[in-house]
Amino acid sequence: MARRFYGFDVYDHDLEEYSLIAPLIGQLGKNYTNGYNKLITGDELIGLAFLSVRTAQYIVGAGKFVYIECENIKVLIDFYKSHGFWQFGSRKIEKDESGLKGTIMIQMIKFFDGCEYAPVQQP
Repeated sequence: MARRFYGFDVYDHDLEEYSLIAPLIGQLGKNYTNGYNKLITGDELIGLAFLSVRTAQYIVGAGKFVYIECENIKVLIDFYKSHGFWQFGSRKIEKDESGLKGTIMIQMIKFFDGCEYAPVQQP
């Protein structure tokens, strides 16, 4: 994965670290009220998110990565791993992030060029 970063990352000499610009897929979730969770699968939901990221990449012409943050719940982490994400870090949950379980959010990244998804319609 580190080889894939080459050319997309930027070294900050003041912070002595690399930065990588990548869109965040945020707040994926299903409504389990009244059986609504059966209307769409997790695979379909993340596929729609990937299509949105692919469209954004086409419009702004940037990036080959996408990342997510999720609660530190094994089933969530395993789900994202099954879709090509790998964990690169974690962060403390902030006070204004109410309703989350635990104390940390897991940060995961995926090399994503969008080629496996439907091409974006050109205007």
